[in-house]
Amino acid sequence: LESNSGKFINFPDVLIAFQVFNKQSNCKKLLTPFLDGKFKNIVAFSDGCVDSSADKLHSLLPGKNHIVIQANDVHEIKNYRMSLDIAKNFGCKFVLLLQDDDLYQKNIEKWIEEACFHIENKNISIVGGCSGMNLAKDFKYISADKDFSSAYFNHSIDKNGQEFYMLGKYEKALIPQIKQIKNLNQYKYVACVNRSPQLISVDVAMDLNFFPESYEPYQYDDYFNCFISWENNYKVILLPYLGLKPLGIGGMRLYNNVNKFNRPKHLARNWNFVLERFGKFINSGQLQELVDKSNEDD
Repeated sequence: LESNSGKFINFPDVLIAFQVFNKQSNCKKLLTPFLDGKFKNIVAFSDGCVDSSADKLHSLLPGKNHIVIQANDVHEIKNYRMSLDIAKNFGCKFVLLLQDDDLYQKNIEKWIEEACFHIENKNISIVGGCSGMNLAKDFKYISADKDFSSAYFNHSIDKNGQEFYMLGKYEKALIPQIKQIKNLNQYKYVACVNRSPQLISVDVAMDLNFFPESYEPYQYDDYFNCFISWENNYKVILLPYLGLKPLGIGGMRLYNNVNKFNRPKHLARNWNFVLERFGKFINSGQLQELVDKSNEDD
């Protein structure tokens, strides 16, 4: 890396894709490690902002391949899909999906290098750095009905020490346990990873039609992207990133499943899209068997 150069030339294969919602005061903090690291390719979506986030982003991003897009509250799926086209235009192999809820440190560069290595060498489509989930073999995942919007969200630990969450009778997700160590060598194959940070392969994403339009404006597209990857012999890993500093819940991270008083109608719709497309793959145990076998063989 030529970090002493005034030019933005580093990580030419990676597009950094930010989403910002009314976070003008945090824009500089969000961008600092990537500007200090002289990242060549950055796109920042000022999505639905009514503050001066877009102006602030413009003032902070001086590179030739630094772009600010002021969007009319189109939400994350459309923005991330657009980022794939921008990445392709810039000749990038990877997109790093980020939101405005977290701050990153300089060591994000090491995590990106590690994540790129895994994608290029292990037939992996997506690397998550924050959290993920596996499927419970003793649970039948069912479609949403009229009770979905008021279903109780339960986050617990069972008698065997397995952490999990359940959304009523519809979903049970097992939380992968990975010991976080400084050298970032610890990772696990998982059924799904959540944003962000999330590094994806541009070619795989475009080939498998990640971020489907039908799921807009948001929710469960990460399930779609991960499940269709496993279905097509691509793998998904959780590689915990150390150094993440959460800014709190807000912006793009709404935790709609948790708050039954804040669940829009499209959540049930999108959950049914997942079950219609992958229900057999999930409930047969085939998907989780692929995940478990990958962990055993690695």
